Amino acid sequence: MWITYIVYDKLNKLLIKGFLKPLIRIKQIGKVQFWAGIIFGIISAFIFSLYFNYARESFRSLTFNLTPLILSPKEFAIYDLFFAALSVSLAFGFTVIIWLTRRKNIKKQYYRMFAIGNAWLIIFAILFLVLRMGSTLTFVLYLGFGYDKHLDFIREFGLILLLLPIYIFFFNWNYLSLMFRTERWILLSIFVYALLTFILFKTTSIDKSILNNTYYSKNEQKFEYIETELRSASKLYGISFAESTEEILKNYYSERTFKLVKDLKKAFNTDSLVSLDMIILEKIVISNLNIKGGILNKYRLIDKNINWPYATPEEINAQIKRYESKSGIELKYLLDILNEMIWIFQAPEIDWNKRYKYSENDIKRVRFKRIMKIETKDIEERLKQIVTMLRYDKQTDYYRNRLIRIYDEEN
Repeated sequence: MWITYIVYDKLNKLLIKGFLKPLIRIKQIGKVQFWAGIIFGIISAFIFSLYFNYARESFRSLTFNLTPLILSPKEFAIYDLFFAALSVSLAFGFTVIIWLTRRKNIKKQYYRMFAIGNAWLIIFAILFLVLRMGSTLTFVLYLGFGYDKHLDFIREFGLILLLLPIYIFFFNWNYLSLMFRTERWILLSIFVYALLTFILFKTTSIDKSILNNTYYSKNEQKFEYIETELRSASKLYGISFAESTEEILKNYYSERTFKLVKDLKKAFNTDSLVSLDMIILEKIVISNLNIKGGILNKYRLIDKNINWPYATPEEINAQIKRYESKSGIELKYLLDILNEMIWIFQAPEIDWNKRYKYSENDIKRVRFKRIMKIETKDIEERLKQIVTMLRYDKQTDYYRNRLIRIYDEEN
C-alpha cells in the first residue's frame, strides 16, 4: 500500500507542477463554463445548419433564371446530412473556445491560446470556404450559358462531404488533448456528435418542393406542351425518343439543348428528307424558343441568317415540296412549324406596366421577336412570302386551312 501511496503522491506533484496532463473533467473546466460551452455549442449548431440550408436555397433560386439546380431527393438528403454534420463540427469549436477561455488553473497557456486561435481559424475558414464554393458554383456555373451538369459534386467529390466534418471535429479534439487526457470523453463526444447530427438533419432541413413547385408552375405551360407533343408522337406514330430528350427540351440554356437546336438546323439544311421525329423536335424547340447558344453573333457576321437558330422558311418549304406526294403526317407538322414562326413575329406588344398579366412565354416571345428583327436578315419578310405563296399559289385548300392568316392579309 505504501508503494502505491508514494507513486500516487509523485504523480500528483508532477500534475500540480504541470508535467502531467489532467483528465478532462467538469471540475477541471468549471461547472458553469462547461455547461455554457455545451449549451452555446448546441445553439450554434442549429444556427449554422439553418444558415447553410437557407443559403443553399437562396443560391438555388438564382439558378432558375438559367439552368435550374434541381436535385433528386437522395442528393438533397446527402447535402442536408453534410450541412448538419458540418454545423455540429463548427459548433464544437465554439464549445472548445468557451471551455478554454480564462482558465487560470491551466498551466500551459501557450497550448490554451494555440487551441483557441486554431478553433477560431477553422470556423471562419470553413464558413468562407462553403460560402465561396456556393457562390462560385452559382454565378460561374449555373448562371453561365451552356452549363449542363458538368460538375457532379456528390459523385466526383463525395469523399470531401464525408471527411470535412469529421476532420474539423477531431481537429478541435487534437488541441484539447494537448492539455487534457481525453480517455472515454472522446467516445462519448462521438456518440453526442452523431445524435446531434441526426437531430439537425431531421429538424433543420428545408422543404425543397416550395422552390421547385414555383419553378414548375412558372413553366407549366411550356412543360405541358413538351410532354403532350412527345406523348402524342409515341402514341400515334410509334416514335420513341430517348429518356433524356424531355429533360433537354425543358432546359433553355444547357449544352445539350444548344447541340439539339444546332443539329436540327443542320438536318434541315440538306437536300434529303428530314425524318418525322426531327420535324416534331423542330416544332417543339421553335414553340419553346430554345436557342443554339447563349450569345448571338451580333454585327460580326456578313451572313446574319446564321443568327436565326432554326430552319429557315425556305428550308421548311423545301421539305413541304418533298413530302407533298408522300405523307400527310410530315406535311401537317411542317405547316405547324411555319405557324410557330408566324406566332413569333405576330406576338402582341406588352404593356410593361402591367407585366404581371402576361405569361412568361408571352414575354419571352416578344423579346425574342425584337432580337430577331435586329439580328437576322429579312427573316420575317421571307416567312411572309413563303406563307402567302402556300396559301394562295396552290390549287388545293389544304395549306389555306392549316396556315395562320399572316399580318395584313386581306380576307
